[in-house]
Amino acid sequence: MSLQSLKHPTRRWLQRRSLAIAAITLLLSIPLAFVSARTVAEEMRSEPLDLSPLVSEQNRLSIDMLRRLCKADDKNIFCSPMNIHMALSLLKPAANGPTKDELRSLLYRDENPDSLYRSFIEQMTDQDQTGVEISMGSNLWLRSGLDIRSKYERLLADRFAGVDHADFLHEQDESISAINDWVSDATAGRIPKLASRDTVTKDTLMFLASAIYFKGSWSEAFSKRSTLPRDFTLADGTTKEVPMMQKNIHIQTMDGDTYRIGILPYGDKIRRMEMVILLPDRHDGLNSMIDQMDLGTLNTQLSMRPKRRGTLVTLPKFELSSSYDLIPHLQQMGIKTAFTDAADFSGMTQQDRIKLSVVCHKAVIQVDEEGTVAAAVTGVGGIRATSVPPPPPTFNVDRPFAFLIRDNQTGSILFVGRVNDPSAK
Repeated sequence: MSLQSLKHPTRRWLQRRSLAIAAITLLLSIPLAFVSARTVAEEMRSEPLDLSPLVSEQNRLSIDMLRRLCKADDKNIFCSPMNIHMALSLLKPAANGPTKDELRSLLYRDENPDSLYRSFIEQMTDQDQTGVEISMGSNLWLRSGLDIRSKYERLLADRFAGVDHADFLHEQDESISAINDWVSDATAGRIPKLASRDTVTKDTLMFLASAIYFKGSWSEAFSKRSTLPRDFTLADGTTKEVPMMQKNIHIQTMDGDTYRIGILPYGDKIRRMEMVILLPDRHDGLNSMIDQMDLGTLNTQLSMRPKRRGTLVTLPKFELSSSYDLIPHLQQMGIKTAFTDAADFSGMTQQDRIKLSVVCHKAVIQVDEEGTVAAAVTGVGGIRATSVPPPPPTFNVDRPFAFLIRDNQTGSILFVGRVNDPSAK
């Protein structure tokens, strides 16, 4: 496939009118082949494979990454640690020695669930319900003249990842354009540009990308006529008027020690996908809540589902755009050797030494009356080493909150976010 012809079998699907969330993880020095639910999903097994070992590791990284990003600053946050995990897990088999040990330690604490990734992608993309579609895929761009090891190429194919060559040295701008075209297609135009001359240089040897695109409409849509300016209390106690949606809808709510949980489902009937809103009791309690968040406790709370009941939900419309340099965070989490001249990715190619030079992540999300639209991209780069009735209960999201986009069937957390100020993009 030429760089100029990087297109996806999902283009027609991506152009459908629908609400969406998308994420892409890009490991710089590798491209991306996008695989839709219709091209990936096979017939469902009578007894689906237990994916919990893999999901547990992904979710652990999701909560850890959310906590670390929250400590970095007070800005709004949105990202897909699950997608970051997926991209790094594609890179791990190419690593050897301390490089591989560090990646394994970050990705898998208990056991290696690599063999579950194909089934995970199939189950996640086979969302048999109206109003929700998910697509996943990955692709590797390798510098022209470098041969990929056949074993590694087979591993990529097993996870629906494609392989291409790019002449980064002589056709830098064309390579950048091709990557950005792919990113734009994979995120339905939500992220039109990721690669640049700063991230894809003439020294780039490989570029790896892994993507997830989620499209979901609320099971019970809000009415635009009911969206009005209402007060949102910021962490410092000041208030700001923001567009707030409001409707009496059937949701599940639960009370924690210092926060409330509200679960807003996507889709029709099955309602596998959901937005989990974590709302602190106090307007200044969000950072403390996230800092003390425990994955085991959260899983227990989400497994004890009360019956849905009519609830007057007030939720701000918001639109977030985030961009992160992940290298400092990954270094703090134990990935050190991969960024030095001692890096060993000889499982990918024997012809040149590769070290990672860029790990970036971009994400966007839009939440409105119909549902959610979002996209995220992570990149890692490698260079040479060197009234009459009683009032309904309420769930009023009028203060800083955190949220998860989650698959209730597998328990997988696709996206995490923090909203300190809905008016700040």
